[in-house]
Amino acid sequence: MAEPKRLGLRPVLLVLVIALAASAAGLPNGFAYDDFPAIVRNADVHTLHAPWRFWTETYWPLTRFAGGETLYRPLTSLAFAVQWVLGNGSPLPFHLVSTALYLAACGVFLWLAWVVLPAEGALAAACLFAAHPVHVEAVGNVVGQSELLAALFSLLAVGLLVRVRGPGPIGLGDRLRLYGCYLLACLSKENGVILPGLLLAAEFTVVRDPRPLRVRLLALREFWIVLIGVGLCYVALRAMVIGTLAGDYPHVLIAHATYPQRIYTMLRVALEWPRLLLWPAHLQADYSPRDFDLALAFGPVQFAGVGMLATSAWLIWWAWRRRPAVAFGVMWFYIAIFLVSNLVFKTGVLLAERTLLLPSAGVMLALGGAVAAATEVPHRRRWLVAGSAAAFTCLGVLRSAVRQPVWKDNWALLRATVRDAPRNYHAHWSYGLQLFDLGLRESAFTEIETAIDLYPRDAALLSDAGDLHRTAGECDEAIALYRRSLAIDPRRLYTQSRLASCYMRVGRYADARLEIHRLIDQGHPQFVILLPAIDSASAAGATAFR
Repeated sequence: MAEPKRLGLRPVLLVLVIALAASAAGLPNGFAYDDFPAIVRNADVHTLHAPWRFWTETYWPLTRFAGGETLYRPLTSLAFAVQWVLGNGSPLPFHLVSTALYLAACGVFLWLAWVVLPAEGALAAACLFAAHPVHVEAVGNVVGQSELLAALFSLLAVGLLVRVRGPGPIGLGDRLRLYGCYLLACLSKENGVILPGLLLAAEFTVVRDPRPLRVRLLALREFWIVLIGVGLCYVALRAMVIGTLAGDYPHVLIAHATYPQRIYTMLRVALEWPRLLLWPAHLQADYSPRDFDLALAFGPVQFAGVGMLATSAWLIWWAWRRRPAVAFGVMWFYIAIFLVSNLVFKTGVLLAERTLLLPSAGVMLALGGAVAAATEVPHRRRWLVAGSAAAFTCLGVLRSAVRQPVWKDNWALLRATVRDAPRNYHAHWSYGLQLFDLGLRESAFTEIETAIDLYPRDAALLSDAGDLHRTAGECDEAIALYRRSLAIDPRRLYTQSRLASCYMRVGRYADARLEIHRLIDQGHPQFVILLPAIDSASAAGATAFR
């Protein structure tokens, strides 16, 4: 590989302008989606009193909603607290910080690409990365700061390694910086733990060291041992705080799937990766049934997924010596996507555009390598390649700018998601809850019924539907929905307690007493205090209990 080129001011300014053009439309956004449990309703991040507590707490407090209490992101939580206090709860500081982090990540990506690619390829890769519409969710939605921080520190670490690695050892200062970037990436979001894989991929492909790979790895064994030790310390700390090595609650579609079914399903999901990264014309905030259904057997779609993986493996092999940056980029993508691929660990998402931020860096490096190869041709063709890269960059900026306001608030987001993904049951479910909160009850029940028709096997959906009917004074309908929910998941504490309440309202005191005894038998003695009230109401012949 050629000697490092000097990175001038013009390429940096160009990439930053593109990144700003793609993200600035999100600055007026408010809070939306997971911003509410993670920030708005999370009192822990509303103060900087005793900031060290974030190192001993989960991402957001325990609620009846499965999610952030199984995650550990203390650096992100601390950053949220600082922004909340500085802005007195205004969303503007959060969006300013998200935009600044995105510009920083794009600048660091250019800094990295400038070393591993010729100038034309590096600039094309960085421009495409800065304009990429799949990054909108990570920038436009405040909770995406965890993705931005983890990506920023990972890019810094890889860029530092490829710049300092040579025939000699890595200096102590550079080692400490690499260890620090790794720790900060992990503390920002769990996917930071994969950084050693990215560094090894760089070592295998683009690092400038003429010695055999085995010799190089042995010479730096202390560095790799300490680096892995940093990751293990983070994993141990996270397990101490959360109480488990597991991550988020698994997505409902794969929560109870067999391992072969999970693999078959993810082979179908994997076909969306190249579409989103190479032609992201269609975007949506949620990917759930019936965007995807549980695959029970190996079929043509799964064969196509295997073919895509095999093609990627062949491309790595082919480019290893010929175009090492291309091999590096493809390896980067698969390493970065591994934790959310559901191949080993079940996660809370089948597919999420925000999780493609770091993986997309590898794909853009590979595309930059392709651009660099295409420019090694006669002059006229070079102009054609440059023009194509510029055109795709402009299209990316336009698509990103138009997409950013979708994340303005829940109303805008949920309306857009129902439009973008009409077969997504979760979109209709969330939209129905929003409509109910706004007093549009008839439309709300229509959306909830659509969600149930699309996917009737989600216990939480059925429970929420029961809550809406209960709130509307329709306890007979609520009871039927609660019972359907408990038939799927018999140990739903919240649903059981609401079912007992509805039994009381309609005067079914024996059923209410039975439900309370079930809760007590399951280890919830706090419900004992309700038994005297049930007995009193029953004795008095009450017809309702509110």
